[in-house]
Formats: sequence, C-alpha cells, structure tokens
Amino acid sequence: MKKTALLVIVGLAGLLAQSAWATIDFTVTNPSQNVSPGSGTFTETLQLSITTTTPASAQGYDTVFEALASQNGGITNGQFNVTGATQPGSGAASGWIRIASGTDPLTSVGSDHSGFVQTAADEGAAGDNSAPQTATTPFSNLQLLTYTFSYSGLTLGQTYNFQTTLQSTSANKFSDVTNTSGTFPADSRALFSITVVPEPATWSLFGLGAVGAFGLNLFRARRKIS
Repeated sequence: MKKTALLVIVGLAGLLAQSAWATIDFTVTNPSQNVSPGSGTFTETLQLSITTTTPASAQGYDTVFEALASQNGGITNGQFNVTGATQPGSGAASGWIRIASGTDPLTSVGSDHSGFVQTAADEGAAGDNSAPQTATTPFSNLQLLTYTFSYSGLTLGQTYNFQTTLQSTSANKFSDVTNTSGTFPADSRALFSITVVPEPATWSLFGLGAVGAFGLNLFRARRKIS
C-alpha cells in the first residue's frame, strides 16, 4: 500500500515538474475544422504563449509543420502546401514578417522525423527592421500569423492530423522562439486537424432527397389505408 502511494506521489511530482518546464507553447485558434473534398484551402492562426520569464522576450520564431505520412493511405509530396501567411489582425504580433515565401509543401524529402512529411522551410517570422517586434514574457495566446494551407485529392470521411515539431523528434527542424540571447525550443506542439465532409450544396441535395423519400413513404402508407 505504501509503495503504491509512493509511486502515485512520484508520478504526480513528475507531472507537476513537466508542466513547470513547459514554458513555450504553440497553439492554433481553430484546432478542428471541416473542408470540402477534392481541392481547396483552409487557414490556421498560430498562437504563442510563454508562461515564465525565460526567455525574457520573443523577437522571432521558427515553425515547422508536419503530418504522419501514412495516414489515410499515405500523404504524397505536395498534397498539402503552405501557400501564404498574413497578419491575423487584432491582437497580432504586428511588426513580425514571415521568413519563408512562395509555396512550401509537406514532403518526405528532407524530413528529419521518420515517418512524417514536413515543410521544408521554417514557416516562422522575425522582427521587421523598420518596426521591430519584441514581446516581453510572460504572455499568453499572442497571435502570430494566419497560415493558408492548400490541399488536393481528398475524399469524403477522412480526417488529417497536423502538428508543429519538437526538438525531441526533429533534431534539425524544430519549432522555437528566438531573441538576441539565442534559440529556445518549443515545449509543446500546436495540434490541429481537418475532416473532409460534403459540400453545402451536397448536403442540400441530401436533405431534399430525404424529404422526398419521407413524402413518398407517407403517400404510400395513406394509399394502403384508403
């Protein structure tokens, strides 16, 4: 009994210590959303929270997006791309500019996380020389950039999961925060997913079909009664 209690106490202490160490957290404002089948785009706004005074400030960040290559039969190179990033508006880290430009596909080429496809570039931002952005820590849910993802070849019923990388899994391509003192790896991932659902027009047709079938069955039932 005493051993069990001791193990529980040790486990809780470990969890508390782990949460205390987790100081740099990336999240997204829309962790789960629906997309139409085939080809299209969706957006995600990245947020950053630093819950202690170490690092003392954030003057830039690097973000690598990735996904499990084998999910839903396999993600091919270029099936998902980061195609742009914009300031999200109110509450955003204005003055930060995106480092990468153009289209950046999630690909197995150059990935350093086995079994995953990753963006080739650091999809991050740094302080604009004309208007440097320095966020003093601690702070919570600072909106960074809104990323646009394009996709192709998706079929109904599939759910795709994405995340930002950690140093523990991607030694050379990990998400982090930077300032004049150095580079500080992220302690937690930003997790998000998309689910492929019918387009609104398809739902409307489905609804009309259901109403029609109900009316036909009702008509047949009344004819039998009469």
